[in-house]
Amino acid sequence: DQPAKRRRGTVQKKHIDTTPSESTLKRRAQVSGLYDLIPGRYPNATNLPNLLESLDRDPNGRLLIQTLVSVINASLGGLINPTLIELGIDYLIDHSDALLDFLALSPLMMHDLAVLADMYEGNNNNTAPVALANPFKYPADINTTVIDMSQWKPSLSEIIPIIWFGFIFPPETSDQQARNNIVMSLVFNELSANSHIADASKHFVVEYAGTQYTDVRGFLLGAMAKEPGVASVDIYLSKRIAAFFGLYTQINGTGPIPSPSGSVYEVADPLFVSTGIYNEAGTEQAIVPGIHSEYVIRTTAGGVTWDIVWYEGDNGIGFFPRSNVCN
Repeated sequence: DQPAKRRRGTVQKKHIDTTPSESTLKRRAQVSGLYDLIPGRYPNATNLPNLLESLDRDPNGRLLIQTLVSVINASLGGLINPTLIELGIDYLIDHSDALLDFLALSPLMMHDLAVLADMYEGNNNNTAPVALANPFKYPADINTTVIDMSQWKPSLSEIIPIIWFGFIFPPETSDQQARNNIVMSLVFNELSANSHIADASKHFVVEYAGTQYTDVRGFLLGAMAKEPGVASVDIYLSKRIAAFFGLYTQINGTGPIPSPSGSVYEVADPLFVSTGIYNEAGTEQAIVPGIHSEYVIRTTAGGVTWDIVWYEGDNGIGFFPRSNVCN
């Protein structure tokens, strides 16, 4: 065969062997649904179907499902017959894999949900809900800022005795490191907000070693210049799988992750996306986890280290304290 000619505006087609490898076939044999985990790969996590099944073994678990369904039914004006609700709960628990697989969202559905959430909650930039000194004297004011740390530090809330909701810092994160991350995320939001304020006299100012800064870039470059070879700024893009629920549970009363509520397992509950892309036979659709991206900014300056991230979050776009879950 003659090789295809390369022309501007055309793409050469290349045959791609889509025959599954032996390792892929082995993995497929180990899992039956989207939310199942390959045995041994994630020792600190359990999957969502296992969590749903465990609810039926706990009287509080079934009550939790009944309460959630009742709230939904009430919002619909009580359209669902109570008998059907009980049958539906039984079906949910017995067929959790199939129902969860069905809930994979298309990109269009994800967009529509995001628009609805935006209309419901409105936009915000997570600007400081605490009183930051202006000018903010770095680094001294990190510790003098009055802030209720209990409102900012990730924590777990008990839903029922075997399930917790929330997020937790890695065990090695000290209270001081948490304060550094939280306060500096608020400082960066204030600096970034200056670009929308025409009156320079109303700008938020960071003062460091005798120099005043009113923008993020200027402050970071200034910090580097103050301590050449000592100060450092590392910025990189981190991509993770989106999981918005933050669920934790225990298996046989324990788990591998230390937390304020005892040792727990993280529940793997990623958001899946139906891509609409099928294999050549049209029998199998590519369903992939939703990717969550964030810019991580790790800075050491003036003898202080802090980690913050910039991303489009659940409650706004802006800078947030970095608080990775322990997985």
